[in-house]
Amino acid sequence: MLKTFEPEFKAKGLELRKNFDQVEALPVKGDVGKFLQIFANLIRNSFKFTDYGFVEVRYHQKEVDQTVVITIEIEDSGIGIPSNRLETIFERFSQIDSGKKRKYEGSGLGLTICKNLVKLMDGKISVQSTIGRGSTFTVEVKLEKSNELSVGTESISTEQDNFRGVRVLIAEDNILNQMLLRKILQQHGIDAEVANNGLEALEMVKNYDFDLIFMDLHMPEMDGLEATAQLIASGFKAPIVALTADVTPESMEASKTAGMVDYITKPIDQQRLKKVLNKYL
Repeated sequence: MLKTFEPEFKAKGLELRKNFDQVEALPVKGDVGKFLQIFANLIRNSFKFTDYGFVEVRYHQKEVDQTVVITIEIEDSGIGIPSNRLETIFERFSQIDSGKKRKYEGSGLGLTICKNLVKLMDGKISVQSTIGRGSTFTVEVKLEKSNELSVGTESISTEQDNFRGVRVLIAEDNILNQMLLRKILQQHGIDAEVANNGLEALEMVKNYDFDLIFMDLHMPEMDGLEATAQLIASGFKAPIVALTADVTPESMEASKTAGMVDYITKPIDQQRLKKVLNKYL
């Protein structure tokens, strides 16, 4: 999975280090999707707040009775976190750089999502940091041993679905979210294309016929709200569904005003996703 991040790190001049235990993968029971989302959000957070130097990913695992304890550490040489912010950094919309003209843009939800996902997995998350020298985020989760090796996200039965021939556009700038949603849609027989921002989505709609669009609200170049408004103004008729971690009343109202008909949350709630697919397709 780390290979998906390497082009961005190279473009920014950062070193992406990997330090994994040299052990065989152990078969476990658990939601791989949640674990990958935690992993990706922490890497992206370190990438965002590191202008030079490195981000190092460390992975450890050990067997304890009938469980496997997995620990991941993401260390960076970034700007660091003030000591008085360490206790609130995982709170909703908390930002290290909170000035009106922030250098480090973003919705401030990535670490909150990590904390919530770790809690759902009965795990622990912590951070150590020094201003000007960087931060280290540590996550520990305990998973039950399994007789079979898990190789992907939880799958949903598609026996009742008939989406063959359906084409969906995923407008989302997070590579991992693109991969996960595309894989789930493919499990339903759906042909899924990807746009990295609103501008790309507008261009792709000119060249392909889509039956539905999943539109992230926060993207570079052009956000999902502006892209949706322009699509509808141009006569686009297929349903546009918000893809977002921000489900505040204000954001939901803004998405409706732009013309979005519904929403699914990040990380992906597969049962809600299935309801949306059945409703609009």
